Amino acid sequence: MSALSFGLLTGIVSFSHIFCSTRSTSLQAGYAVLHNFRVRGDVILFFELSLFATLSFIGKGSDELIRDGLLFAFRTICIHSAVMLACTAVYRLSPWHPVAHVPGPIYYKLGDICYTFVVASGWRHEVVRGLHKRYGDFVRIGPNTVSINNRAAIGPIYGSTQRDPAGIVDLSTAIEHWSYDFMGDFAFGHSTQLLMRNGDPDRLVEAGKQSTALFDILGTLPWLYEILSRFGTPSSLLRLYKAASHMLDLRQLRGSELQDDTTDVSSCNLSRDEQLLDAIFAIQAGSDTSANVLQYTFFFIAAHQQCLKKLQAELDDTFPNKDDILDLDRLASLPYLNAVINECLRLGTPLSGLPRVTPASGITVNNIHIPAGTVVSVPNYTQQLDPRNFAPLTEDFVPERWVGEGLGPGSTLEPGCILSFSFGPFGCIGRGLAMQELRVVVAYLALHFTLTFPVGFDPHIYRAHIRNIRTTFFPTPLHVVLESR
Repeated sequence: MSALSFGLLTGIVSFSHIFCSTRSTSLQAGYAVLHNFRVRGDVILFFELSLFATLSFIGKGSDELIRDGLLFAFRTICIHSAVMLACTAVYRLSPWHPVAHVPGPIYYKLGDICYTFVVASGWRHEVVRGLHKRYGDFVRIGPNTVSINNRAAIGPIYGSTQRDPAGIVDLSTAIEHWSYDFMGDFAFGHSTQLLMRNGDPDRLVEAGKQSTALFDILGTLPWLYEILSRFGTPSSLLRLYKAASHMLDLRQLRGSELQDDTTDVSSCNLSRDEQLLDAIFAIQAGSDTSANVLQYTFFFIAAHQQCLKKLQAELDDTFPNKDDILDLDRLASLPYLNAVINECLRLGTPLSGLPRVTPASGITVNNIHIPAGTVVSVPNYTQQLDPRNFAPLTEDFVPERWVGEGLGPGSTLEPGCILSFSFGPFGCIGRGLAMQELRVVVAYLALHFTLTFPVGFDPHIYRAHIRNIRTTFFPTPLHVVLESR
């Protein structure tokens, strides 16, 4: 049998094996590719056939036959791969694919490589938003991945910084360090040294963002993640692990000294590794997200001085003595403070939406059926900047839309489309804590200081440089002038 015929045969057999596996209910379906993004079945069969082709000729003994056998095996592998790629491409573009009815760019339908580059660029939220403008509410952004920009899909899918002499403060660094200190203290029971007492010499903020971005990028290519994970833990994650280990040791050493009823990761019935992983997750998830929203918040109120003055007037009336302890219940009841925060959550969480896999029965959204096993998501940023959900002045910072009658007759406000904390049973469990953080920090700074941009700070450049890869990167520091009131 020639290499051409053997390669064609094995390629078609492999494709048929995978194609059938994606539609079976057997255990093989867990190892399928194409529709379910699994590659194990194809990889195993591919190497089995390659090994068989090689050994069948090497076993004949002579050097010439060995060379012929290796050449035959190489040709077979090349033809096999080409046939597999061709069959896969035809299938993914064919009307027989389960999500063939969902429109989208051809290069996204063929594979995940292009979308992975989009994720790594940090512009995914804008790219996805542009795709929805072009194709509508349903867009196929991968061979088996659908982005749904419609509020009807939400339920089914998710059921220490120093001031310089001029008074200019790098608020980005200040917020990031405060947020890490707060969550570190929270996770370890008010017993340890502050993470950022001497700044950030271990670059923990950077490590957290790098780790989050890395997992987000590799999340679009799970087969590549499985391969790379065999080569060890990324250095950025190791830095977080080391810091958490040090703080856990300090907490356990001081355990007998603490007489309060504090409950933290060290008091849970978990192994040390589980405690460390929980601590890293709590610190990173709790600090990074809050810090990102706070940076956006202070940027917006510094850029809209009339909003800052209105916020300060509300706070002055509620807390005549600005040195009083800020009561959480009173903060939660302030209309304009919460309007500012809600508007910042709307404009300041440029996320693409958390992926989910449709159940065995599939889901139907607005009479469009998405079959079982399809990866789906609702793009947060696109929903939050959709005129059907927030209008008028959809792309502008207008906290007044959240107060009273909003922006008047004909205006639209859909609070349920704010997906900053996701939605349903898998929504963020720290939402209540995060909202309290945002209210306290915003209220405290607004009560005590005026915030303006220094000479030379360009708000347009600041926003233009922002990137999001599941975490938000602010390449341009948020410099503000703080003056005591």
